[in-house]
Amino acid sequence: MNRHPSDPPAPALRRLPLSVPQTGVWFAHGLDRTGFAYNIAEYFDITGELDPKLMEAAWHRPVASSP
Repeated sequence: MNRHPSDPPAPALRRLPLSVPQTGVWFAHGLDRTGFAYNIAEYFDITGELDPKLMEAAWHRPVASSP
């Protein structure tokens, strides 16, 4: 049977255990149900030389500018 991408997902036959990272997210969500701590969906790899002070400043900039 061929499925079309717009077809709804098939129901799970059984529950699978959470991975270690998933368990950590589940636990943290129980502590902070707003979900803001885990609202990141992407990442990137940094290759080459890195200026630690510049990276630290860039890392803190979004937090400093948030309300």
